[in-house]
Amino acid sequence: MLRFILFTALYMLGTWYAVAFIGGPSQVALYWPSAGLGYAVALRYGWRATGFIPVAVIASHLLFAPVPASFLAFSAASNWLGALAGAWIVHRSPVPPRVSVASGFTLLRGALAMVLVSAAIGSVGLVSSHMISLSAVWPGAFKWAMGNLLGIICVTNTMLLLAAPLSTNPDMPRDDEYTSIKEKGPWLVVLLLSFGIVYLGGLRNSVYALGMVALPMSLLLWSALRFQPMWTMAGTSITVLFLTSLTGLGLAGFKPPANTLDSALLLGFMSLVGTLPLVLVASINEQRIATRKVLRRATTDAATNLPNRAAFEEAVQLALAGKSEGSALAYLDLDHFTLINDTASHAAGDALIHGIGSLLKARLRAGDQVFRIGGDEFALLLSGDVDTMELRLQHLQRAVENYRVGWKNHVLNITVSIGLVNFKAGEIEYARLLSLADAACFTAKELGGNRVVLASLEPGEMHERTQAMHWALRIREAIDGNLFEIDCQSIAPLHDHSVGA
Repeated sequence: MLRFILFTALYMLGTWYAVAFIGGPSQVALYWPSAGLGYAVALRYGWRATGFIPVAVIASHLLFAPVPASFLAFSAASNWLGALAGAWIVHRSPVPPRVSVASGFTLLRGALAMVLVSAAIGSVGLVSSHMISLSAVWPGAFKWAMGNLLGIICVTNTMLLLAAPLSTNPDMPRDDEYTSIKEKGPWLVVLLLSFGIVYLGGLRNSVYALGMVALPMSLLLWSALRFQPMWTMAGTSITVLFLTSLTGLGLAGFKPPANTLDSALLLGFMSLVGTLPLVLVASINEQRIATRKVLRRATTDAATNLPNRAAFEEAVQLALAGKSEGSALAYLDLDHFTLINDTASHAAGDALIHGIGSLLKARLRAGDQVFRIGGDEFALLLSGDVDTMELRLQHLQRAVENYRVGWKNHVLNITVSIGLVNFKAGEIEYARLLSLADAACFTAKELGGNRVVLASLEPGEMHERTQAMHWALRIREAIDGNLFEIDCQSIAPLHDHSVGA
């Protein structure tokens, strides 16, 4: 009910404003913003929510826009059925509802259907109610359609964006990817100043005063490049409203259109002013989404949907360059993961990896990050009290140990070896930090796995662990290259002369 009352009030407000463009009861409004509201509601909330349209239309006629009683039904039907026709066209389209060029043209097709239906019904009503003569039906229908179209261009997109639910699309641009309020504030001031320049130009009765429209137009194009779509859409609505008011009402020396040709030129020009920034902002928004999609795919592990090694390296670099007083880096290596692949299958191993990734993500605290950096390796970038980091990871290690994944006839479980390094931003180099975490994880595996090893920042211990890792690699290479020689020696007891082996 609250929504019904709100939409009714807004629709009547738009109607009241449009009535200002009508010099007498037999004329047609030059600008009908209520059409944009009705169209937006039909698109966003469905046909059931559009019942306020005939109520608002009839109430407006009874209160401040008197018309013959025979025209009431035509007026209500033209606005209501037009909105339903436009929404039906849009809902038949497979184009997703987002700020894009394709979606914009879909909305435009629906808008054309709406204005044609509305103008057809409305012009018939004007003639049958003797508000216009039969010879004036085509000019009247044209002004009706163009007034509705201009209202749709100015209002619908803004209303749809305001009423849109929060997007769950990970590729949608974030607010911090746009310019800050430090640029938006001066932009808004300059936009208002441009309105004043256009107004003053009209007061001087210059025939080129309307050329000053290039000032707010250029600012709208600037906002399309730099700001969120809402800024451009709202700015476009306000700009067209201002310019249409000047020309339609004859303010500041501007002359209202005197005939059908003047009306067509004015409405076409205003529609162009309202359309160009919207097309540009839709195109820029598509480019931003495409860029984010490419970046997300380049920095996301496909199997677990976690950030990958590229994202991990960037996050560590940012953490080291920040001002955090307490951070930790942990390397996690699943113990004997190859046994899962060999005994159950690689698909089972993938399922286990996905489950472990979900488990790690679920146990994160605010400010923590988890990454998959290799086949069976994960990394955690933690923030908080460094004195509790080891205890936190011990709880995590036990959670992994107790985790089970059902796979066909198998119940899969695994343990994890964790290497932990506590650090402060600016006090350790990137390469050394990763080496410490890697060496600590290696030590945890060498000690039998399923444990947490806290790395020391002392260079001696780091050197010993690094040497141990190097010897492990050398031994593996020697085994692979058959470089070992087996020698045997007879063992002779000292108390007798027998020889044993």
